[in-house]
Amino acid sequence: MNISVARGGKSWPGTLQLILLVVAAMTTVATTQAQLSTVRINCGGTAYTDTLGQAWSADIYFVGGSKKTYAQNVTGTSDPKLYQSERYAARLVYNIPVTNGTYMVTLDFAEMFFNSAGQRVFSVSLENQTVLQNLDIWLSVGSNAALQKSFAVTVTDGVLNIVGTASVNNAKF
Repeated sequence: MNISVARGGKSWPGTLQLILLVVAAMTTVATTQAQLSTVRINCGGTAYTDTLGQAWSADIYFVGGSKKTYAQNVTGTSDPKLYQSERYAARLVYNIPVTNGTYMVTLDFAEMFFNSAGQRVFSVSLENQTVLQNLDIWLSVGSNAALQKSFAVTVTDGVLNIVGTASVNNAKF
């Protein structure tokens, strides 16, 4: 899955992260932490430049979890590579340093491991607010297919907290 964070409510399409194979990717474009307005992270993966020329950082700002990569093609995206890596755990956390403000957080998912509904179910919270409850990627789009979800969130403490909590198997970004 991929995670894309853009300041001011604007987001750029990408195939990433949340990134939940959910394969997660977050966008990170800036020279210093204080200047970050867009963050792109390729969760569980390496640095990558997408088809729009946007730079995605290698997996950073995570707490715990394991990573995995896949070779299967992903439909519904022009950047399948961003969906072919993931970080997973029963409880998975990303703490992304950003300046205070309102952001559009885009989470990109693809179920790359399971081949039926009900095998992976999890919830996602941003800044302690649940934005996805009992997400089953396979039930939504099937296997090896991109699913993108975007949410506006306000950060007041300098850290964007993204938490995935599994109810069946593992959460993925």
